[in-house]
Amino acid sequence: MRLKQESDAPTWLIDFDYLPNQNVMLYTKYARGYRQGSVNIFGPEGFQTHGPEEVDSYELGAKTRFGGPVPGTFNVALFYNDLEDQQIQSGFVSSAGTVAPTTGIVNAGSSTIQGLEIDTSLLLLRDLTLSLAYTYLDTELKEIEPVTAPPGAVYDTILPTATPGSDLAQSPRHSATTNLTYRLPVSGQLGDMSVAATHVYVDEQETASTSPFGRLDAYNLLNLNMNWNAIASSPFDAALFVTNVTDEEYTVYVPGLINNVGAEFRVVGLPRMWGARLRYNF
Repeated sequence: MRLKQESDAPTWLIDFDYLPNQNVMLYTKYARGYRQGSVNIFGPEGFQTHGPEEVDSYELGAKTRFGGPVPGTFNVALFYNDLEDQQIQSGFVSSAGTVAPTTGIVNAGSSTIQGLEIDTSLLLLRDLTLSLAYTYLDTELKEIEPVTAPPGAVYDTILPTATPGSDLAQSPRHSATTNLTYRLPVSGQLGDMSVAATHVYVDEQETASTSPFGRLDAYNLLNLNMNWNAIASSPFDAALFVTNVTDEEYTVYVPGLINNVGAEFRVVGLPRMWGARLRYNF
């Protein structure tokens, strides 16, 4: 069997920037883009290929920097995205029970994504920097067009893993990252040494609205690292790290197959890990 999927479409970006002074940039932009389709040779008959999805993206924002006792930067952006021909994972079932249920992707959805992004960096002390990033997302799957199997198809029932009016999969409403970095006051001949702590918060999120297990709990992660760049003025860099310091147990994905195969599955997040890296700069 030889399968083929190809597509082409114009994409563009229109961007307007305004600089009222050297420390502030205001901007607005509009972009059109698309995610390409693909081929799945092991997919259900008649749905082994799917086409691209298109998005219209609108953004309004500002980028600033400031001085004073605590200098730093502050950036903010408001955005709105409109998706069409969205690629939706669906379950395929044979009512005759002659073959095992499976999954595939169909172009059947339309959605909106809107929200806010903020990030800032503050130089609290000469060698101490605090960075914050926050994202608010408001997503909605507006509709799913009915999809029917071709006549005589083995799989005659198609069940999307999402429902109209629900949040988009893997789109937490709130997420934030906080990083505190301290640059060690050592001689420049020894290199550049720093230690950092990073806290990551991810709000509860939907991965499959059709499954009773498809709503994932929020989780917090703490990561620590120490970097030593240009060791003793050499081309070597080294790093020590610990991720998920508290060894939090959390789930990152549920496929939503319970209505198709009678069981549900999950992908768990990485446990606590520690290690070291060594890099040579040519």
